[in-house]
Amino acid sequence: MPPVEEDVWGRRVARHLSGRPWRPLGAAICGLATLMFILGVCLLDEKRGRTGFMVYWFVELGLTFWLCVLAFQDLRHTRRLAAAAKLALRTELATEIARAADEKE
Repeated sequence: MPPVEEDVWGRRVARHLSGRPWRPLGAAICGLATLMFILGVCLLDEKRGRTGFMVYWFVELGLTFWLCVLAFQDLRHTRRLAAAAKLALRTELATEIARAADEKE
């Protein structure tokens, strides 16, 4: 079992999901959208029920749009993590340089 920690709301989540509670939701929506796409291509007939056909594909497009929103949210979170890590590395490097300069003197 992966390491567990608490998120902002006090729920226990796996460490790789902490700070990203939308990941399981995105995976579920992706699976549903994929299944709907495959079933829609194989089983739906546009000539038989035009309204149902249109509603079905609009729901599919809505799920796809939702996935795009979640992907951009994840990208924003990843960029924030990368910026924080970069700042920490720069701070650590500046400290190391200052320490080395003090030792030389």
